[in-house]
Order: sequence, then structure tokens, then C-alpha cells
Amino acid sequence: MTATVGLLTTWAAIAALVAAGGLALAGRGAPALAANRLGSALALLAVATLGWALATGDFTMAYVAAVTDRATSWPYRLAGVWGGMGGSMLLWSALVAAWGWRRSLAGPERAAGAWLAAAFLVVGVTLATPWHRLAAPALDGLGATPILRHPAMLYHPPLLYLGLTSLAMPWASTVAAGIDRRGDAAWAGRMRRQLLASFGVLTLGMVAGAHWAYVELGWGGFWAWDPVENTSLLPWLAVAGALHGLAATRRHGAPGLAAPALAGAALALAVLGTMLTRSGAAPSVHAFGEDAEVGRALVGLTGVVLAVSVVAVARLSGRRRLDSGEPVDPRAARGEGLALAVQPWLAGFAVLVVLLGTVRPLFGDDDVAVDGSYYSSLLAPVGLVAVALALRFRPKVLAHVGVLVLAVGVAASTQAASATATLAPGESLRVRGWEVVNTGAAAVDDRVVVAPVELRRDGDVVARLEPSLVAFPERGVLLAETSLRSTPLTDVQVALRNADDDGRALLEVHVRPLVWCIWWGGLLLGAAALAAQLDGRLRTSPGLAASSLPPPPAPSGTPTCGGFAARGPGFTSGPS
Repeated sequence: MTATVGLLTTWAAIAALVAAGGLALAGRGAPALAANRLGSALALLAVATLGWALATGDFTMAYVAAVTDRATSWPYRLAGVWGGMGGSMLLWSALVAAWGWRRSLAGPERAAGAWLAAAFLVVGVTLATPWHRLAAPALDGLGATPILRHPAMLYHPPLLYLGLTSLAMPWASTVAAGIDRRGDAAWAGRMRRQLLASFGVLTLGMVAGAHWAYVELGWGGFWAWDPVENTSLLPWLAVAGALHGLAATRRHGAPGLAAPALAGAALALAVLGTMLTRSGAAPSVHAFGEDAEVGRALVGLTGVVLAVSVVAVARLSGRRRLDSGEPVDPRAARGEGLALAVQPWLAGFAVLVVLLGTVRPLFGDDDVAVDGSYYSSLLAPVGLVAVALALRFRPKVLAHVGVLVLAVGVAASTQAASATATLAPGESLRVRGWEVVNTGAAAVDDRVVVAPVELRRDGDVVARLEPSLVAFPERGVLLAETSLRSTPLTDVQVALRNADDDGRALLEVHVRPLVWCIWWGGLLLGAAALAAQLDGRLRTSPGLAASSLPPPPAPSGTPTCGGFAARGPGFTSGPS
């Protein structure tokens, strides 16, 4: 019964959203709004229906049996909504639809958003439906992949989905501006608010994911350039460039095509990343499964989004510039104008570098992700230039302070030290002044092996850590649970890779300075973007806000910042 309700609700949502788009283009504002809201509500109801089936353990449904089991607590069962292909596609589509709930959308904006959501729903319900019923109910489910059984699973994917789907709104605004060939003050303000919301939520989602990988998964780093990670980084870079391009137009009268071009590219990149990780085209430890038909459908959607964006920007290119309707600041420093003009190009170059590295596995015989050295060697100079340009003006701006703190953490992480050794009980390993002593590995039960170690500094025991290996025989998985001592200055992380019956342990030790700067810098940057979006009076970086003329004669100041970069080897080549 649940599966039938969910299927009918999904198709009803598609019908309502298609109607909403047609009514919006026909100029029927009130009926279009009503149909859009109905379609959004029905799509969210379908998500709630799937969530109910997961939380209550409806094992008549194939999707429920595939992503959860009876032993899993209900919050993690509910997380199964975004833990598999069908549920994640449904949630993605519903969130795209929900962004069209607002009354203020223009007709072309509403039509573009509604039809995009309907297209995603059609792909999901026809090629990756979560509504299949089993011929006979399962006695129990397979359960979530062990690596997903972590508290971050409850908040990291939803944050990321909110950020990625919110890109539909600036894309729709770009489409509307192209149709009307207008880039007025209302459009500029709307674009700024939409881009800031996307930037803030994406930043927080990426920081949450990086922290999860760092403290829990045993990969040895916060970023590994996995295709799924790049799926969020690519749009993030595009949005950052769009915000700086928009600021250049609003403050200096510079040509304003960078903002709509990068805003359109952001959504296309998000859809492209969705295709790569759901089709199996690119190797990823985050993959939701491999389905070539879903991949082909998403390639088509990527092409449509990109083509519409190109047409919209081409129509806007007939204008001499996208005028915000605000006076140009005659006192703006030349250095500030240069920085604002260059930042979109830096963001565009970074997008190209990451995109080429992400799609590289599609063109070759080897099924190996590009190593992190490729990204770090090309993006590190870009990051340094971006930070240097940001600090040429408004050094107290909150957002740029966040990027500076983040950049310090990322740069410091390149000075990390690592070592791996097999230690008998009583033997030790020294890394960057820290001594790790194996006190004897032992099996706790038939699933868990723990290797307690003493962490010493100058002969004194500073902490006792317990890295472990946890077996999940039902999935054939052996998962490393790392142990971490973290302080504002230094993190020491120990991972157990193997153990013998005699207490010997193969230990991997990482010592990293200033990792806290990554978390606090990222949170500061995301919070600054969201605060600026919610309060137009908050002065943020010119790249992150629409600034009006400063009141003479006192100088203004608050946030500053550049871009997000990280390093680490690819997942397929070992711990990152």
C-alpha cells in the first residue's frame, strides 16, 4: 500500500509541476503559483511516504530492504531516504520543486524551476524508482553500508542536497533575465540573495563532510578529490566566481556577464556530478550504485541545463553591461576593481582544473581517479592569488577572514607528517616529536579488534587512543575506526590497518598542524554568506555582497575571503 501511495503521489507531483510551468509562461500568475505549490507539496509528501516506510520497516518494498534493517535505529533508517539511488533522486527532485514555493518568482523563473523539478522526478520514478514491491516481504533488510552508520549521515547529505538544489534558483533567474534581456536592480538583488544562500549552505555541507571523513573514516585527510566531493566543490567555485562578478557590476560598472554565466554553469556542474556518481562512469567510494540508464538521462538533463544557460547568457551579451541601477562608487580603489574583475576568472580556471580531473577517468583505459597532486599543483597558486587579491581591500570583512583562516589550515595541512609501521607490544613509532606505543592489539569479539596505544610527548603519556578494525561479514567489509587527539595546534590521528594474534599491530600515524583552522574558517565563511543573505544591511566582502556607497568619510569594513582548496591523494590510491 505504501509503495502504491508513493508512486501515485510522485506522478501527481510531476503533473502539477508541468502544469505550473505552462501556466507561468502563459502569464497566469496565481494559478501557476498554486500549481507549483501543489506539485512541491506532493513531491515532499512522496519523500515523507518513503521516510515512513523506512522508519517503520516496511520490508515489502525492495528499496527499504536494500538500505536498512531491523537492527538499525529509526533515525538511521530515516537517513536511508538519501542513502540509496532511488531515495536520493526523489529527495533531490523534491527539494528543487520546493525552491519554487515563493510568491515573488517571475513567470519564466517559475516555469524553468518547475519543469526542471518535473524532469528530475521523471528520471527518478522511471529509471531509479524506490517504489518497487518485493514478490514476498523480506524477513530483514541488508542494512546501510557500514561507512554510513555515523551521526554525520543525519546532517551532512541533507545540507549538501539543500545547497546543490538551491542552484536551480539563480539558474532560473539567469534564464528569466535572458528571456527579458534585462539585468536590472531587482534582478541583481535577487541573484545576490540566491547565490549567497547557495554559497552558505554548500560551504557548511562541505565542511561537515570533510570533518566526517577526517575524524571517522580512516582515510587520513579531510579531502581526497573524490568525484562526489568534487560534485559539491565545482558548483561552490562557480558560485564564488558569480558573486564576485556580480559585485564587480554593482560597484564598478564592469561588464556583468560573469555572474549569469557562472550561475548557469553551477547548476550544470551539479547535475553533471550527479550523473558521474550515479552512473558508475567515475570511480567513487560515495557512489549510490551504478546505472547506465540513469547516467544517460542525467547527461541529457545536463545538456539541456547547459544549452538553456548558454542561450540566456548569449541574449544578455547584447547589452553593454548588466546595470544594477546603483551608482558606481567613484572612490573605489583601482586595486579593488582589479581584484573584483580577476576573481571570476580565477574561479573559472579552478572550475576547469577540477572538472578536467573529475572527468579524466571517462577518457582512458585505467579506472583510477586523478591523484591529489594534480589538483594541489594547479590550484595552490590560484588560491594564493585569490587570497592576496582579497586582502588588498576591506581586510576586516568577515567572509574574507573566514577564507584566510581556512587557507591557513589548508596550507598548514601540507606540512603534515605520516608514518606506518608494524609494532609488537611495547614497541613505538615516532612522528614529528610524538611517540606512539603499542600496548597490545586484541580481539574484543568476533567482529572488533582494538589496538590500544599510548601517545607520548617528551616521555610523558599525553593520551591513550584506541584505533580499531570492525568487521561487517554480511557485507564483506572491514572498516578502520581511527582514533584522534585534536587540539587547536596539532592533531594526532592513529589508524589500525592490521593486527596479529600475538598483539602486533600495523599502525598508521598522521600528525597535522592547525586543522582546527579548516573547520572554523569554513564555518565562519558559511555563516557570513548566510548572514549577508538574510540581512542586506550586513557589510560583507565585495565578492559576497552588494555594497552601496560607503558613508563618507569613515572607512567601512567587515569580512574578506577567497576560495576553498584542499589537497590529498585520490581515494583509489590508498589512504588520503
